[in-house]
Amino acid sequence: NAVYPFSTVPYNIGSHYNNSTYRFTAPIAGRYMFGYQLLTNNSGSRHLSYLRINGSSAYVNSQVYECSAASEDYNDAQINTILNLSVNDYVDVYIGTGNLYNSAAGQNKFYGSLLG
Repeated sequence: NAVYPFSTVPYNIGSHYNNSTYRFTAPIAGRYMFGYQLLTNNSGSRHLSYLRINGSSAYVNSQVYECSAASEDYNDAQINTILNLSVNDYVDVYIGTGNLYNSAAGQNKFYGSLLG
């Protein structure tokens, strides 16, 4: 159980993503589009991940992905959503349970963008 460490940052216009805390912090209030992709090793276990606002894992403040299938070697977990944020709200990806390929080159991604 931990915040996922998206440490490689190919684009960070405005420097609102911190690759030490693994958080995106909203510079202004508005509607933001966020998403993430994770490559999971399902090995018959359940995978649960959250897109959290200000550390809250409550379902009303997060988008949740859950999968479980022992018949495939890999699952590609993807979440996309639009969130209303206030100034200085932060968003991160929290891994509740499951096995991830955290060394997968290019498969694990996180993004956020201001819509308006």
